[in-house]
Order: sequence, then C-alpha cells, then structure tokens
Amino acid sequence: MHGKSHKKRSGRPQDQQKLEAFLKVVTFLEENDDEQTTITDLTDMMNQHLENTDSTAYTPSHMKSRLLEHFGDRILITEINGKSNVVTFRTTAQAVLHEFHSQQKSNTPEQEKMSIIEAAAKFIREDIKSVPSSNSHYPSFREIESEEENLNFLPKSLRFLLQEIIKRKNVGVQTASIGQAIMQVTRPRVLVAPLQLGVGVQVHHHFASRFLNDSLHVHGSCSPYAEVKKFEQNAAVHHGTRFPGVKF
Repeated sequence: MHGKSHKKRSGRPQDQQKLEAFLKVVTFLEENDDEQTTITDLTDMMNQHLENTDSTAYTPSHMKSRLLEHFGDRILITEINGKSNVVTFRTTAQAVLHEFHSQQKSNTPEQEKMSIIEAAAKFIREDIKSVPSSNSHYPSFREIESEEENLNFLPKSLRFLLQEIIKRKNVGVQTASIGQAIMQVTRPRVLVAPLQLGVGVQVHHHFASRFLNDSLHVHGSCSPYAEVKKFEQNAAVHHGTRFPGVKF
C-alpha cells in the first residue's frame, strides 16, 4: 500500500526577511517625507537591511509597484529637479477639506477653531513640500540680499498667513525670515533657505564662532556651521580666493 503523495505548493513562500526589510523602508519613508527620496535610494536601503542574509532587495520596478500597492494614492512617484522616480507623499486639498468638514458636526466653537488651524497648517505644509529645491547649487548673493526674492521664496499660502498675522508696514525682511525659518525646519535635509544661509555667513564673517552659528541654528535663526563652511568653500572656488561680504 502506497503512502499518500505530497505535492509541493505552487509558487514561492513569502520571504519574511524581504518583507521585514521592506517594512523598515516604509517606516523610513513615512518618518522622512521631507526628503527627496528616490526608488533607487529605497532599494539601496533595503539591501543594507538585508546584509548578511540570503535575501536580496526588490528590483527598482518591483519596489515601485510594492510602494504603490502599500500606499495607494497617498504617494506620488515622479521626476523632481532632474531626479527620476522621486517618492513623495501627497495630501490633496479635497482630502483635507473632507476631513475638516467631517469633524465639524460635533465640535464646540473652540474645537472648530482648532480644526480650521489644523486644516490651514496641512495646506501650508503641502505647499512648502512643493517648493522646488536643488542640492547642486546654493542661493546666489542676489537672492540672499533681495527682500523681494526672499519673500518670493515663500509659498503663497505661507506668505499670506504671515502677512495676515503681522499687520505692519515695512516688515518684509522679518516676514521672509520667519517664513524661511518655518520652511527650513519643515524640510531640514532638502531646503537651503537664502536668509538662513545669509545670516549664518554674516555671523561667521564677523565673529568666526562655530558655537554662535550652531546656537542660532538650534533656535531656528540660521544655517548650521557645517553648511556655512561648505558654502564659503564653494564661494571661494567660484570667486577665486576673494569671498564677497553679505549685506542686508
């Protein structure tokens, strides 16, 4: 009498190591959505998580499909500033408004006020995330010195909010400075705000103090010392050995 035959299941069993590595990539993406992260970056990261294992990372095309499957229409994969397959989260205006109106029915006036502020903050944050950025060049001296250029650096929604809060004349530089500080802390690894950099260069030029630069940076007032030094080195190469001063 023959024993029962055992047929192998068709297809490969799920690779738990790959799944765990992919979920770590997903967590990183959710916690660092201010960065311009590409599919290649995420594939490389998954490979790092799979070091010393028998598994390999997804191919870029598979990674792309898995991210779209996981996040659905919450993410957008496109080209930004010459980088292809950049992964960004998106919150549509329709989604924000739907969430806002759905919360209003049982809200007290105070809760409703906070819901309005929360919705406005989401709109402004999405506009900040949409501001073009580049890691290939620094702001020019014209951009750093010009009040209008610095105001134009702000997205319209943020500029409008600050102008509605600061109801005074001749406060363009202060408005731009506050706005750029908000933008810089929102996207610290992507943006180089002109005024933040300009103040950092000016402080270092007059006081040559790393402590002062980094202390002001911690308070959101200027770029960190390392960024200032990098800018000065690039400026020195561009202008020869002469480094022009920054005036405000």
